[in-house]
Amino acid sequence: MATLTCVDVVITASAGTVGPFQYIVLFNDTPAGPVDPLIAWWNYGSAVTLQAGETFTVDFAASTFTLT
Repeated sequence: MATLTCVDVVITASAGTVGPFQYIVLFNDTPAGPVDPLIAWWNYGSAVTLQAGETFTVDFAASTFTLT
């Protein structure tokens, strides 16, 4: 069993819009198989679109992951 701690990620729309998106996924990019297995996902409940200059923070501190 392991506990995963993540640093928050800030997405910034700098040269136009970003999105729309509704889900954020966390996956493992290192194993050869299965390729990029899903660890966790978040549903923000509705589509999010960032306009130029806006930011969106994925707050991992609000989540605790226990991997078995």
